[in-house]
Amino acid sequence: MVSEVSVPMQYNAKTVLRLIPNETLARLFAPYSAFADFDWDAGSKGSTDRIFDRWQTMEKNDVRAVGRVLRQVHCLATPRGTRALIEAGRDQGLDLAEKLAALGNAHERALACYLDHPGVFSAARILDHIEGLRRTSWEKRNGFPKQDLAAPDTTMAQLGPRIGDYYRARDGRGAPCKVEHQKRSNGNHWFFAYPADYEDEVLGYDESGELGRRPWSKAFEVVFIYDGAAGTIDLYAQGGQVVRDELTGIFTEIAFGEARESEPWKPAPYNLDLFKKADVELPTKPEHHITSVRVKALRFDVHGADSGTITVDTGRSQKPVYDLIRAHLAEQTATLSNVTIREVSLQVVFESPGKRKRTVTFEITPTHCNLDDSDEADILRGYLKEWTIEVAG
Repeated sequence: MVSEVSVPMQYNAKTVLRLIPNETLARLFAPYSAFADFDWDAGSKGSTDRIFDRWQTMEKNDVRAVGRVLRQVHCLATPRGTRALIEAGRDQGLDLAEKLAALGNAHERALACYLDHPGVFSAARILDHIEGLRRTSWEKRNGFPKQDLAAPDTTMAQLGPRIGDYYRARDGRGAPCKVEHQKRSNGNHWFFAYPADYEDEVLGYDESGELGRRPWSKAFEVVFIYDGAAGTIDLYAQGGQVVRDELTGIFTEIAFGEARESEPWKPAPYNLDLFKKADVELPTKPEHHITSVRVKALRFDVHGADSGTITVDTGRSQKPVYDLIRAHLAEQTATLSNVTIREVSLQVVFESPGKRKRTVTFEITPTHCNLDDSDEADILRGYLKEWTIEVAG
């Protein structure tokens, strides 16, 4: 999936209202009688305060409902969130790229999508959340049947109880476990499992405004992404290699009728040793209209008495990351030739005639690449093989 670090500013209701045009906010508040006589055309000075104050006069449940929407909008108000909206639209047969690009900012794009395409908005929230999961808990596995799933609904129905039973027997948690399924526009099947974590108590207010403690079972996540064309599974699960092995066995037994606990389960490797050299070559073809490919960041382990992990990121600078390394790391102590590269961030610029410039930033670890399923990502996925970064299974 998409890859830029794109964290929205701290949520503030008035700031969100200020960033969204009044005509769009008018559509959000239209169902509420408190805004029946509201003058949306009044001057912009003080407009945010007037909207906020009128909002607070609504029924308490309605105030909270609008607040939930604005918080959800805010969470998707990032470059990554906008691309999640576009991807979710494609999954549902809608091309929203130009429509959303024409709007003023990410908050307006998110709210407009909520109002016009609530199903897309809901799906985008899931995609955006999955993209934010810890990369170290993702693993790519290959050697599975190259076919479409015959009965994904059956797989979904059986997967929840099996995962719940697995975690209950292993950890004393896990039940209930709900599983949701999406088939993406590229044919991939995504299964999102939400096993229950250990019960805890949370401090909060009930509907009557009373403060108290109540039991709460938070869900944790397990994600399977099955690519039938490639015969691969991308698995997200915390807990280490044994857990991922056993969860993959559960999935393949349900989906294919057999648990595959064998050699093909090894992760499809990405060769990051290429990036130990500053002159690494990443050639492209003219028909793809790529104007630049650069190594934006490296994360690597240094070894020896003073071992540790170092991350070098160029940030907004367009300088090669290797220039920063030469300028700030003491080569007499350690060179890239004797480190272990754990993650590479690549930034690629597409400038196709008649289209807006598109910058794609993504990360690669030895076991995972977080490219999304956009047209540009499909092109880059092919280059990973040509550049010998992705090693054939």
